[in-house]
Amino acid sequence: MTHMNILENPAVSRSRPPMTFLRGFLVVVEFEIKALRYSSGTLLTQAVVNPAVYLLLLGAGIASAIASARGVEDLSGYLAFLVPGVIAVQALNTFHRVMWRAAVDRQWGLSAMKRVYGVSPAAYVPGMLVAPAVLALAQTATIALCAVLLGLRFTPEQLGLFAAGTVLSALFWGCLGLLATYALQKQDRRNTIVNLLFLPLTFAAPTYYALDAMPTYMQVIAAVNPLTYHVQSMRPEDGVTAVSLMISGLLVLSCLIATVWKVARTELLSRGHA
Repeated sequence: MTHMNILENPAVSRSRPPMTFLRGFLVVVEFEIKALRYSSGTLLTQAVVNPAVYLLLLGAGIASAIASARGVEDLSGYLAFLVPGVIAVQALNTFHRVMWRAAVDRQWGLSAMKRVYGVSPAAYVPGMLVAPAVLALAQTATIALCAVLLGLRFTPEQLGLFAAGTVLSALFWGCLGLLATYALQKQDRRNTIVNLLFLPLTFAAPTYYALDAMPTYMQVIAAVNPLTYHVQSMRPEDGVTAVSLMISGLLVLSCLIATVWKVARTELLSRGHA
């Protein structure tokens, strides 16, 4: 019997004790992976087309313009700088994906059903993040492959930083999207926040340009922008990379704790216990 069968068969669910953390986690992961597989057309666009377009068209175009302005023909230096920024921007979209999935879960009563059948908030929250993190890794693989086609070469250390930065970024933004879904009940409010924040977040970070080349006011914004640390965790710079990885990890942990608390709190309020 699969984990899905546990929720699809109420009689089986009622006859079992509350799920352990691992079992509840696997139930949610299985749900989300199946949901990802059902949208195969969208999956192909998100995993392959979007990241390839970002690097091959936008990235190569900017690199060509910079090279032309400097009177040089070699694009590799800026492209190598740009790759972590493109990866981080793609991972930022995890916020939208998880927020949409969580909203569907709540609208159709799936999240409530999972918790009634024994899935704890501590298992539900990380379980919702696995499939989006896997998708973000697929996007990073596409970006790295496109960069190789443009003539770049990466060391195993660089590829490891890309993977670590992608996972940390996807977990943070996915967790934040889940928190927004539970903190903001109305969809129009969530959409307003997305529209107001995401362009400034993207451009007030060293995604397409170096941090020290920014105006002072942008550097101030970048210092409190999580995307800054996601990007810098993937650029091998002495001292900066390790600190950025540590800060990115702490951001994930803090957001995870806050989201688990909010989901548990929402459940208590719905039951009339608070």
